Amino acid sequence: MIAVDASIALKLVVHEPDSQLARAVWQSWTNDGELIIAPGLFRAETLSVVRRKVHQGLLTDADGEQAYTTLENLAVQIREPNDLYPEAWRFARRFSRPTIYDSCYLALAAITGCELWTADHRLANAVSSHLPWVRLLGT
Repeated sequence: MIAVDASIALKLVVHEPDSQLARAVWQSWTNDGELIIAPGLFRAETLSVVRRKVHQGLLTDADGEQAYTTLENLAVQIREPNDLYPEAWRFARRFSRPTIYDSCYLALAAITGCELWTADHRLANAVSSHLPWVRLLGT
């Protein structure tokens, strides 16, 4: 089982640095039969970024529709354990995070006992020396 945050999934549908690496890692997980999980905010977060890019003209409508379809069809199991938000709150406080969005991903990985994969350098830099199960794409 592997927890992923929105930054990993977005690299699958929007051309960004390390997009090819994200696709290769995702394919490896799929080939290995890994269960990929994320909290419920994953869908809203990924789709909001795509919609914003379309609105700003950074993606065409057609590219936005394709990204939407791909994200909606990703094999990601959404999990919302009862203690997700209390745990996310604790992570946000512990690491002085201004919001709990990223902390929800940390909390889910901690609760389920799996690695969290991210492409978010700020998040990884803030927690990786304390949480060895947080993996930064490309390292």
